[in-house]
Amino acid sequence: MRRIFLSVVGILPFFVFEQNTAKRKLKPSDVYRLQSIGDPQISPECNWIAYTLTTIDSVLNKRNTDHWMVSWDGKQSVQLTNTSGPYDEAAAVFSPYGKQIAFVSNHTEDPDRNINSDIFVMDAQPNAIAKKLTNWKGTDNNPVWSSNSKMLAYASSTSERYTAYEEYYLTLINLVSGEPKILSKNLDRPISNFKFSKDGTCIAVLVADDRESFLEQFNIKSGVLTKIVGGKKSFSALQAQSANNWLVIMSEPQLPNKIYAMENGNTRRLTKHQEDFVAPLELATTEGFTSKAKDGNIVSSILLRPSNIPASQKLPTSFYIHGGPTAQDEYGIDLTRQMLAAAGYAVVGVNYRGSSGCGWEYSKTISADWGNKEVKDITSAVDFIIEKGIANPVSWKFVDGVMEEL
Repeated sequence: MRRIFLSVVGILPFFVFEQNTAKRKLKPSDVYRLQSIGDPQISPECNWIAYTLTTIDSVLNKRNTDHWMVSWDGKQSVQLTNTSGPYDEAAAVFSPYGKQIAFVSNHTEDPDRNINSDIFVMDAQPNAIAKKLTNWKGTDNNPVWSSNSKMLAYASSTSERYTAYEEYYLTLINLVSGEPKILSKNLDRPISNFKFSKDGTCIAVLVADDRESFLEQFNIKSGVLTKIVGGKKSFSALQAQSANNWLVIMSEPQLPNKIYAMENGNTRRLTKHQEDFVAPLELATTEGFTSKAKDGNIVSSILLRPSNIPASQKLPTSFYIHGGPTAQDEYGIDLTRQMLAAAGYAVVGVNYRGSSGCGWEYSKTISADWGNKEVKDITSAVDFIIEKGIANPVSWKFVDGVMEEL
């Protein structure tokens, strides 16, 4: 008996091991077991990484997102938030000293039926209690810390209800008083990429306005807005370098993205990677024009003309219409339009009603009224280029959103 027992024990571990390593085919239901990781953020001391972890409960038909931290050496993992309700959390950002985290969440009773997300702040440690900072019934998001950790800048929706034509105000909140201050209420233009200056006296933003995007800054104390740099350019990134200096990415009608230093309002180009790309090319020229729709609306558009073709020569013309509709055609380089121009087309982009860059009323006026005002705006641009002798007055067709001369 003793020998039989020992032999069974001897083979048991092998039997269990074989069971534990048995594999099976992937099933659709396995997708619900997958935990999704996103939005990693490194702490200022570079020893912790905050991130989001999303899990799914297929039985309750519920998705849940919480904030976690993992140490840089991978030895410690900390769950910061543990949402028990139907809430998701996102956009975590460390304070400059790494002691706190700001994030965005909607803690209303039924968050799927409204846009009421708020800004929360909590200590960057386990079991800390998150404090809700904002109370606007619309959307508050994209928190950005001041250099002294005493203020947060964030974007607040202009509306309490969902709309595809939303614009956002740049808003500032003092973490001690808890009082919000809207800085861009009178601007009436889309803002993005807002950053505090290194000395904390102002906030710089990228502003979209009538085919341009440019760099401006708000004085925090007075609220005065000052343009730093503009013109027929397109900006897409912004970082603070020192008190009055900024780092930006900028493109022009005939030159792709470059990194610039902005020093006391003056631009200094830092990167020159695009010279080899541009050097052998004859790129189209870009100009702006305006037209008037039949109902009197003034419409801003952009025209690309092929290189080395006389201005008096009539051209086959392509209307390349942007989607969104909350977007705008800008003076930055557009390789798709440049490619059409290289094939001999005049190319037109129209910032029809519904586009951004001309005010919130201009953008939202086509809501639930599609195929009306924006069509009038586009046809006014067609009439303009025919009247100016750019294109022949012939029939037109739409191809995948592009209106072409037949």
